Amino acid sequence: MNRKEENSSIVSNFWFGYTIILILTSAVGLILSHIKPEFISDYFWMIQGFFGVISILSHLISNLGLKSRDEFHTFYLGSMAVRFILSLFFILLSLVYLSGNKITYVANFFILYIIYASFEIYHLLRNLRADSKRNDY
Repeated sequence: MNRKEENSSIVSNFWFGYTIILILTSAVGLILSHIKPEFISDYFWMIQGFFGVISILSHLISNLGLKSRDEFHTFYLGSMAVRFILSLFFILLSLVYLSGNKITYVANFFILYIIYASFEIYHLLRNLRADSKRNDY
C-alpha cells in the first residue's frame, strides 16, 4: 500500500468512527432526554454541535501534521491546545449567558469532551501504531 492509499485509509477510518460516535452520543442524548430529562441539559444539542465542529477542526489540523511526519507532534499538540482553549471559552461564555441547570450543563459538556477527546486519541494511537509497524520493517 503506498503513502496516498494509507492516508486515504486513515481519513476514511476517521470519518467512519466520527459518524459512529456522533450517532451514538446523539442517540444516548435523545433516549435520556425522554427517559430521564433531568440528566440532559436544555443546551445538549448545542454542546453536541460544538464538539462535532471542534472534532473536525482538530482532525484537519492533525492531518496537516501527517504530511510532515517530523512536525506531526507539533500539529497534534496544537490541535489539542485549540480544542482546549475553544472549549474553555465556550463553557465560560455559556455559563455566563445561558440559563437553566448549570450543573447538568457542565456535566453534559465534560462527558462529551471526554468522549470526543478519547475518540481522537484512540484514532491517533491506532494510526501511529500502524505507522510504527510499517517503519520497523
